[in-house]
Amino acid sequence: MKRTHWLAALRRMDWAFLFALGMLLLLGILFIYSASARNAEEALSEMSRRQVMWAVVGAACFVGVVVADYRRLDDAAWWLYMAGLVLLALVFVIGKAKYGAVRWISFLGVQVQPSEVAKLGTLVLLAAFLSHPSRDVASWSTFFGALALMAIPMFMIMRELGWINSYAG
Repeated sequence: MKRTHWLAALRRMDWAFLFALGMLLLLGILFIYSASARNAEEALSEMSRRQVMWAVVGAACFVGVVVADYRRLDDAAWWLYMAGLVLLALVFVIGKAKYGAVRWISFLGVQVQPSEVAKLGTLVLLAAFLSHPSRDVASWSTFFGALALMAIPMFMIMRELGWINSYAG
């Protein structure tokens, strides 16, 4: 990545927001550390280590999103949407029941909730769909097209949650 791209990303950064975000991360880690501390010999509990690990992963994702050119998502919109639908379909095949609904799949030992991927893919596809230069956003066909794009993952998620029965009648 070009140095000028990094510098431009740093210039448009909201430093007050970044400071507040860092403080919230630090407070979260400290709260979990204080709530899970067992003895003075153990530096960090397992729960604290996981919180630190996910804070680092989240910070890396944040940096990735900040420096990425979001306009390139337009090319990947359909791929993201379809990946979300495939993951939602996988839930019906290999899904794990948790909290009263079958909505989780195990991926490399990590529990993943495909509905979150599907929501992100749907959002990106809707943005690409509605921002297309030839699209008249005031037309009914655009409205129903956007509604159809949202309906497919919505019904799959509702079925996962048990709001729609898997049988007819």
